[in-house]
Amino acid sequence: MDRNLPKDHHYVPNAYLKFFKGEDGFLRIFDWACMSFIKPKSPKKWPTKKHFYTHINVEGQLDVTIELKLGELIETPYPKALNRIIKTGTLTNSDKIVLSRFFATQFVRGVLSTDEIAR
Repeated sequence: MDRNLPKDHHYVPNAYLKFFKGEDGFLRIFDWACMSFIKPKSPKKWPTKKHFYTHINVEGQLDVTIELKLGELIETPYPKALNRIIKTGTLTNSDKIVLSRFFATQFVRGVLSTDEIAR
């Protein structure tokens, strides 16, 4: 296996979470089950799951195309569009497409969604 392949896959993208981090760069997370805050987390390392989008391709090799395409087509355009909206105060048709793709993808890419699909 190629050591350069991404292993820790975000199911909530860092590009989204970075807008919610504190001045120290960490996220404050409330655990509703325990009714308390958990240890602050870096958006670079949380929430991830090892090989979440990896699958075995027809050649029998690990394939991370889904993870790479999510980064390229969904996660990279999102902060650019959001920063442009914040800076200019306008929402272009292009921005609408980027944001629509981003949020639509979020509905199906998380752990709960994949658990539901598996059932």
